[in-house]
Amino acid sequence: MWVFDVGRLIPSKGGSPSEVLFADVQCIMLPKTPMGPTNSVAMHDAHEGYLAKRFRLAAKSADWRLYEKSSPPKT
Repeated sequence: MWVFDVGRLIPSKGGSPSEVLFADVQCIMLPKTPMGPTNSVAMHDAHEGYLAKRFRLAAKSADWRLYEKSSPPKT
């Protein structure tokens, strides 16, 4: 997922809720240094809780963090 449109990121401003935006996403790459401060801050603020619960840090480099969707808990 590559996000340019901040309006799609922020649910309170008419954007998609986390459950919809990330429904089919398996991996997310987030830059360590924001490429655009508005996008990075908006992404973090709007979806931090959802991402923390459903994704895990899989790898990182000097510039990026790669998150993979966690396996659902077994019942």
